[in-house]
Amino acid sequence: MDDVYTRIRARGQYSSLAESSKATARCARHTREPYNALWSSLCHQGNAYDAYYAASPHLVEICAHNTSTVHWSVPQLVVCIEISRLQGCAPRIPARLEVSYRRSLNRLPEIMADIHSVQPSEHTSIIAAAAFSAIAGLGELADAQLELTSELAPKFRNWVLEL
Repeated sequence: MDDVYTRIRARGQYSSLAESSKATARCARHTREPYNALWSSLCHQGNAYDAYYAASPHLVEICAHNTSTVHWSVPQLVVCIEISRLQGCAPRIPARLEVSYRRSLNRLPEIMADIHSVQPSEHTSIIAAAAFSAIAGLGELADAQLELTSELAPKFRNWVLEL
């Protein structure tokens, strides 16, 4: 694990799609710091990198097989990368990865429903809604949904009613 973390920090991002997908599966099960480094390597300040398209199916599999224990930030990462792609902040999906990437992305709403059924929370509700929007190609809506919280919702509703 330390070796993976060292390579992430040294390069700032994975240069190899295969390297990223292998590390993704390991990092998502381990401590917070390597996972945070992996997140930054795949999606940093709204920009996504090629390696994400290889990592996404692995992240979705982690979510699918660990619905009762997976942290909400794992599916959130999948949604954030798709939002980045939709908003033009990510490279094109490499042709060799497009089928597996899209297939895994399309599984996310059902997986989010499973996660939410055993881990109901504001986070899982928000991420599920954003996942539906992102898969529908509504990147701006998905991005806004990730920002909306129970605390902010009444202010938002009042603002809309004032229009």
